[in-house]
Amino acid sequence: MYRVLGAIAACLLAVSGLACASGSTATSPPAASPGPEDPMVDQNRVRGEYIVKLAPGADPAAVSDVFGRFGVQRVQSLGGALYLVTLSGDPGPRALEEARQGDARIASVQPNYRYRGTGQ
Repeated sequence: MYRVLGAIAACLLAVSGLACASGSTATSPPAASPGPEDPMVDQNRVRGEYIVKLAPGADPAAVSDVFGRFGVQRVQSLGGALYLVTLSGDPGPRALEEARQGDARIASVQPNYRYRGTGQ
């Protein structure tokens, strides 16, 4: 029984990237985050729409300043520091994250993911 539990633990560690299943202490490199070419990302997000959180005190005009090259069509307030941004040219989540990192006025950016109920 302990051998089975040990094998299960080794598999869980291997999946989490902390150790390989052979029991060695070498770590696996972390998996890359999905990019715009990943079909699951495209299926679960609204293309061209992103949720942007501004840094404290930042002016909403920062959204157009930072992401303007992607064709900002609309910036809609969602309350607080959150905005729904619609782009005419969707470069994908990675490109927007890279653009955001160059400007402290944008705290975060993420795709506008679709959420579906389970029907219960």
